[in-house]
Amino acid sequence: MRKKFQYTGLNLQENHCELSHMGLGSALAENPSFSYDRVILERERLCNLLDSKKEELAMCKPGSWMHREVQVEIDEIRRRLNMS
Repeated sequence: MRKKFQYTGLNLQENHCELSHMGLGSALAENPSFSYDRVILERERLCNLLDSKKEELAMCKPGSWMHREVQVEIDEIRRRLNMS
């Protein structure tokens, strides 16, 4: 399953973010190929993406469709960060 937000270029792929849908321990238990380094890198990537989306949101006019799209993307990133 792939979620694309075509207007702002955000492409969050489920197969790259499996650990985002389960806790760290569960991700490592179900798929031993996950390493703690990979988990840390994924979390860092999501944090960097969140920072860039916050900057993008600041440039959008409040109430516009673009503002709403970026808010949806930020919510998705935060949800994934909270699950890891």
